[in-house]
Amino acid sequence: MKKYDKDKQREQWAKYEAMGKGKYVAFMTSIFTGSVLIAVAIPAIIINNIFGILDYSASGLFLKLSIYIIAMVLFSIRMGSKTWDKKMREFHGYEVAEVEDAELKKHILDGEKIKAVKRYRDITGSKLNVAIEYVDIMCEKYL
Repeated sequence: MKKYDKDKQREQWAKYEAMGKGKYVAFMTSIFTGSVLIAVAIPAIIINNIFGILDYSASGLFLKLSIYIIAMVLFSIRMGSKTWDKKMREFHGYEVAEVEDAELKKHILDGEKIKAVKRYRDITGSKLNVAIEYVDIMCEKYL
């Protein structure tokens, strides 16, 4: 498998950055949802028509596909947003204000993410997802 060099990645992300976060997430959502839909739903319909294995009515199939598409869209939005944030930090060096706590830093350096998240939440009183993101950023920085 060929690995892309940093210059090509930066060039590609410069195009994405010109789009803006909202358009990037919408673009990636449509690509991911479409590709998964084509890879899973279309073969299922074809197999059903050929072999008659699946016993769905037209409305039942429509309902299942609708639920599946909604789940894929929500998942894609979340992953696209996380990817955007991670790449923007990587290429632009967005920094997060560090919390000065020796115990927290020790947990991060030791790779004890769960203890670090718990300690961060104890110190700041923040929500779980914020604490996890903070610990992940600090782990990338120090490890």
